[in-house]
Amino acid sequence: MEQANNIHQLAQGPTVNAPSISSSAMLVQLNISTWTARKLDKSASRKVAADNGASAKAGNYNKNLLAGCTELEDLKKFVGNARNTHYAMTLPWSDMGLRLIPTSQYFDYQNAMTDLEQEFRRLYQLFEDAYQWRTSTAMAELGNMFSHDDYPPVDELRRKFGWNLAV
Repeated sequence: MEQANNIHQLAQGPTVNAPSISSSAMLVQLNISTWTARKLDKSASRKVAADNGASAKAGNYNKNLLAGCTELEDLKKFVGNARNTHYAMTLPWSDMGLRLIPTSQYFDYQNAMTDLEQEFRRLYQLFEDAYQWRTSTAMAELGNMFSHDDYPPVDELRRKFGWNLAV
């Protein structure tokens, strides 16, 4: 009988004790939102097309609402670098933004993301502090294309920036 059990075990193959993916890795998703401070100006687009004898479908004119705003530019560059750090520390998992991180790397990843989030919030605050001044200087930059309606109030502006890390 014992010999039959040994033959049965050999036929099934060796037992492998390998960790499962759920015990070896985690899924993370990073979402960072920013305001582009760009706005399609339909009137300027029509005028450019008409002045050049072109079809209205030939192009569009997008206003840079805060041209020269170094605080916003610094923030946008930082966001790109933060995303690159996230990508470098994780592996692709799905088309929906989920990424895989080995559990052995999670502590380092969490520390890096916490530091990056704090810097994101610091840079956002610098931008918010300069926002009213930058809006007023935009009048000179945009001339007749300036419209107060293009600039959200600060409480609405805050909702356009966000950092969310889901594990």
